[in-house]
Amino acid sequence: MDDEVAKKAQKQFGLISREQAVELGLSKSALNRRVKTKQFLRYLPGVYRMPGTVESPHQRIMGACLCIGPSALASHETAAYLWNLEGHPPRVVELSAPRTTTRVLKDALIHLPRDHATVTKVLRGAIPTTHLARTLVDLAATTES
Repeated sequence: MDDEVAKKAQKQFGLISREQAVELGLSKSALNRRVKTKQFLRYLPGVYRMPGTVESPHQRIMGACLCIGPSALASHETAAYLWNLEGHPPRVVELSAPRTTTRVLKDALIHLPRDHATVTKVLRGAIPTTHLARTLVDLAATTES
């Protein structure tokens, strides 16, 4: 079980959500023990970081997606960065999520489009991201003239 958790976290830039860890067989008390013994470090609400992982823009984006929930997608300028359209990571992580999303996250801008259920999800690395065409549409809609 711990090997599966470690493998999942490794694929996600050293991060794992509480929900993912439980799905892989860890109990809530086992999660709490790992936090107390610093085997897991609290990263964001409901998200843990494995010790020794290197912090990066990709980790920050992945963490935001995991925190907001499994339907969250990197979008707008954040997706543009992941598609290599922007040379630098955005200061604020932009995500698209279902309109029913209730979580908020400091340093993140969460878009709640009406058509989120039909938005195509693409993985850029392990990060759920809007499709390139949708990214361009989102950028065009938010660009000032």
